[in-house]
Amino acid sequence: MFKGRCMISQLVTVLMLLVFISPPAIAEGFIGSWSPVKNIPDCKYWFLSPPPLNPEREAPTWSGSCHNGYVHGQGVLREASVYLEGNFINGKLQGQGRYGGTIHHKDGPWIGVIEGKFKDSALNGKGTFEGDMVLNNKSVHMRYEGLFKDGIFHGHGKMDFGKDGSYEGEFINGEFPEHGTMVYSNDTRYVGEFNEGIAQGVGVKEFTDGRRYEGEFKEGYSNGHGTLTFPDGTKYEGEFVKGTLQGQGRIDWPNGSYYVGELMSDIPSGYGIMSIEKNKICEGEWQGLTIIGTGIGLVKDIPVRCFMDGETIRFDK
Repeated sequence: MFKGRCMISQLVTVLMLLVFISPPAIAEGFIGSWSPVKNIPDCKYWFLSPPPLNPEREAPTWSGSCHNGYVHGQGVLREASVYLEGNFINGKLQGQGRYGGTIHHKDGPWIGVIEGKFKDSALNGKGTFEGDMVLNNKSVHMRYEGLFKDGIFHGHGKMDFGKDGSYEGEFINGEFPEHGTMVYSNDTRYVGEFNEGIAQGVGVKEFTDGRRYEGEFKEGYSNGHGTLTFPDGTKYEGEFVKGTLQGQGRIDWPNGSYYVGELMSDIPSGYGIMSIEKNKICEGEWQGLTIIGTGIGLVKDIPVRCFMDGETIRFDK
């Protein structure tokens, strides 16, 4: 299983916060105001912020020209460790631009760049975010490429977590998609439902060793009812608990043998019925492929005993 499955949810939260508190971002409930620049008297720019606006914040410096009282033309608005760069028209960033710098957080600094096409100082359309963040005392590098709407993820996008894998799906108003594709660092592939970046609901996971699981997931694990198919044709259908075969289920082997009954920790464990070969069935308590004690057998529909003889199951009246 993906050891960093919780990290994805945290990274999405980070990025949502990043675009919410930075000048280029705007979403429902965001407000704007004309704010002065520090180094040019009577020159303003359009500042976006979630309410309430902070009147005590430091005014940025502007590297370009001022036209009719507004920042205008190519330039950079810079405040401490953050900046907004591009072509400004009457105080608002329009067209290709970027926002970057350091945002301070209780877990450590987030350092990154948002780049794409801006409209009225908010990123809209195709864009990227790339940066380094500190989460749980670990530095994480992440890149998002996809669509933005009013400064937040909206539409199709892909998140690349480097060694921790990648995620691709449809974002809606900054929310992590409920359905998408996750490719883990070992190339295991999951397609299905998500809850805050974690596989949950119904989906399909394909492993690099050829195994394929289709069914229910919970907190990133195969959990509930599902079907696991192995490369040699062996198939298990039944209950799973945190990625293991556990509960009631059925195993079918390529040679036609099968087991129906209880399993624990991936092996038959408890009461069940095993078909050893055609017309030979043994019913009883199992531990792996070993019948415990004497079981009830059928050979060509004739009742017999079944028991272990060394490593072999014997049938005898």
